[in-house]
Amino acid sequence: MKKGENAVKLCTELIQKYRNNGYFERKIIQGNVVYSREACIFLNEVKSIIRIIEKNNLLPEEVTILCSESKSSELPKGFTIGGLCTDRNNPINKTFTFCTKASFEGVDFYSTNASTYIFIDGGKEWLSLDVAIDLSQILGRQRLDCNPFRHDATLYYKTVPNPVTEVEFRQSQSEMEQTTKERLDMYDASPEKSKKWLVDLHLKISPEEKFVSDYVDVIQKNGQSTLGFNYLVMAAKWNQWYQRRYYYSNSHQLISGIQSALGIGRKPVEVRDFESWYNNASDKDKLAGYADFRNKYPQYDEWIFQNPFIDLRFHQWYATLGYSTLKRVNFKEDKVINIYNEYCVQDLIKTACINAFEVGKIYSLKDVKNMLQQIYDHAGFFGKTAKATDLGKYLCSQKVQRTDGQGNRLWYIEILG
Repeated sequence: MKKGENAVKLCTELIQKYRNNGYFERKIIQGNVVYSREACIFLNEVKSIIRIIEKNNLLPEEVTILCSESKSSELPKGFTIGGLCTDRNNPINKTFTFCTKASFEGVDFYSTNASTYIFIDGGKEWLSLDVAIDLSQILGRQRLDCNPFRHDATLYYKTVPNPVTEVEFRQSQSEMEQTTKERLDMYDASPEKSKKWLVDLHLKISPEEKFVSDYVDVIQKNGQSTLGFNYLVMAAKWNQWYQRRYYYSNSHQLISGIQSALGIGRKPVEVRDFESWYNNASDKDKLAGYADFRNKYPQYDEWIFQNPFIDLRFHQWYATLGYSTLKRVNFKEDKVINIYNEYCVQDLIKTACINAFEVGKIYSLKDVKNMLQQIYDHAGFFGKTAKATDLGKYLCSQKVQRTDGQGNRLWYIEILG
């Protein structure tokens, strides 16, 4: 996330893109274009989810929210928690599914086309994720093999250049442990009636206010509720500090850690170099660079097909016309479009010519030109001026000379069988 960007702004752009295009992502699989029309958005902050809903006027029938039940009262009117589709044989999902960390673990998502978007912020404790555990949990949620976007995810992240040092963190943890010990000692010395009151009081503390200055928590001991030391939370705090200190200190550390933890295969260096060039190239140079790369490195076609930023027309032009034809017109898009359009309407024009011209009949050059022009226009081959000699591309014909009524020798075209 660049300066000034946040989850609300980026989700708004994502929603606007969907509303304009009718899909979130697209790619080519075995020669076919497939589209993602559902989005699973992992955002560990209910407040931001609410802002996204309100800012984009999302409706309850468009949104599934998976978060802690304690947040249900905060949701806008008409919105509820839960409702995720559990039918893997006939999955019917809402367009947007928002998830928080408190809800996605162990939950299975059944979708034939959902894309995954993850937001993490190293600057906020509750918005940072465990690189080795949480991210793999998220990517493992999409269960259907038929979803071509199952193993894809777009990750938006912020790093912290100067996280808390180890000395500072150890000092704060030492203080929390000491405070925890003192408060538990006071609890143990209290009468039974006061102990029950303290347990009830602790149960009413909101999740956001717990474990800020101590690790006191309600635990079960001998079948009874009592106050004790939550060592799991303390261990989680240490892990969270390590994650923020090691992975979230800079972008390179974070991305490398994610790739290592998930076992992601790195793209070939040639592909990465090309994509970097393509993203920064001017529009007039992109087709030439694309065609040159495909011609030089055909073994990387699958990587190129999966890049959602490459103009899909480039794939069509290259597959239909070939490198040599594109190069012959110097990769000029207007010329390529004309050649491609002509190629695509050839069969339609040929069929129309067979129906329009009779075998064995002789037509004047003027009539052939006019009839062929009408066929071009009807086929959508606009901008193409018909010539009588073009008919030879579609029908077996020949030029012949005949004498008109005034004794003039004129050229005609005869349609052969």
